Amino acid sequence: MNADEKVELVRKAVEQAMTAGPHSLLERYDELCTADFRWTPALEGADYVGRDGLTRAFDDFGTSFDRFSYRSADFRAVGEDTVIAKLRIAVHGAESGVPIDQDLAWVFRFRGDKVESAKTYLNWADAEAAAEGRAHA
Repeated sequence: MNADEKVELVRKAVEQAMTAGPHSLLERYDELCTADFRWTPALEGADYVGRDGLTRAFDDFGTSFDRFSYRSADFRAVGEDTVIAKLRIAVHGAESGVPIDQDLAWVFRFRGDKVESAKTYLNWADAEAAAEGRAHA
């Protein structure tokens, strides 16, 4: 799988999560992710590892937010094994009812043809720096 195909895989997975819900990606876990896939949230806390970890991540997100949408998405390869997804997200607090509208980015790292890790960033500059392997000043 080349870099463009990896970008398309990430784009389609994000679109699937938006239209069918994030749990729908679990049906494709073995196709999309390595067995030891690691999801790192932007906020403090433990990483989510493997299929069970990703299930917990989606459950935790669903407990916190009852709506999620995005716009202004930009997906691109950084080298051969990294894809960055930059979005403007809108979420709605499940309990608080507070809407949040902000920039968000995910940096996906591949091992072969599967995603081995994803990390969330609350601003695009930090995500770009991480994807390109440089510290953000």
